Amino acid sequence: MVRSAGMLCMALCIANVAMLGLYIWHVNAAQTAGYTMRELEVQIEEGNTELTRLNLEVAKLQSIDSVSTRIQMLGLTKISNIVYVSSQGSEVAMNR
Repeated sequence: MVRSAGMLCMALCIANVAMLGLYIWHVNAAQTAGYTMRELEVQIEEGNTELTRLNLEVAKLQSIDSVSTRIQMLGLTKISNIVYVSSQGSEVAMNR
């Protein structure tokens, strides 16, 4: 009886150490996942900031003042007479 009680105590101690090891491993894995999630959240925030900056730049470049300035810099002029050419058939051109 004493021998079986000793074996039971030994088995419980081994099980206790194993459970402690699993608990430490689980806490470590959860903490690592938390750090990874935080890093990804920071990257998302940086991406959103960059997207906002680029959207503002697009809006600025599409503004009338910006387009007018670039038109003048390129030396373009306004067209007054527009002639449209339409094709009635299915003519094609040869690529050489």
